[in-house]
Amino acid sequence: MPRPAYRFNVGELECVVFQTAATTFDVSHGFSTNASPEEVAAVIRAEGRDPEEYPFIINLLYVKTPEHQFLVDAGVGKSPFDAESDELANDLQSLGIDPNAIDSVILTHAHWDHYAGLHNSAGEIALPNARYFMNKTEWDHCTAEENLASAHEKDPNPPYIRSILLPLREHIHFIEPEAEILPGIYALAAPGHTVGMIAVLITSNGEGLLHVADVTHHPFQVEHPDWTLGFDPLQEESGQTRHRLVERAARENLLWLGYHFPFPAIGHVEKDADGFHWQPITA
Repeated sequence: MPRPAYRFNVGELECVVFQTAATTFDVSHGFSTNASPEEVAAVIRAEGRDPEEYPFIINLLYVKTPEHQFLVDAGVGKSPFDAESDELANDLQSLGIDPNAIDSVILTHAHWDHYAGLHNSAGEIALPNARYFMNKTEWDHCTAEENLASAHEKDPNPPYIRSILLPLREHIHFIEPEAEILPGIYALAAPGHTVGMIAVLITSNGEGLLHVADVTHHPFQVEHPDWTLGFDPLQEESGQTRHRLVERAARENLLWLGYHFPFPAIGHVEKDADGFHWQPITA
């Protein structure tokens, strides 16, 4: 079944955000280290949602430029995460996008739900003509044998890193934060959720979109940038990154895309005397 998709433009760039998987989880307890469960639950109920069944979505971004066709992250592919999820290639084809035409994938960080879709369920490369971009700091940290060996036994990342990322090494191009990845496409340092996570700034003809990966998992973190997930390993940096990018998005009128936000996952950040406000775009 085709997943929800939303088509829009950033300047002359053709963009599609599409949902590849969805589930719910309980954020009523222990979500934030900076807010009480009661505070979090109250904000979620004000959204008209149930904090015990809060949506957890995986949204991919496809961009077509005059020279390139690329994705930001690659989702989970066909996965138990969502029984209705499908192979990445099938999701693309359902949108009229040829998987063989994807020439680049920007990997924001090395959590499995952002790159597992790079292999299909037969273990084959899903995007055979793509090259991959990742922050060198993120790669060095996530692939270090001491970090893989010391990970918690329930951590799903090490098996995926060994089976998917490491075999792709010769196709991965290392980048540094603030570098231009492709024409008009920039990596921004976004540490906190991981050591070397990046956000992606997409610009064209004076317009811009900020793909923030997991800087924010939910819209209420835009309005409460101090609220940091308990499993962000760099707690202080996480909050600093969120404040910096939320402020920039409001100041520069950038579209904001949250990888795990309710579909279509994009909107604007507005600022007034009361703070920041999330204004979602509806599909």
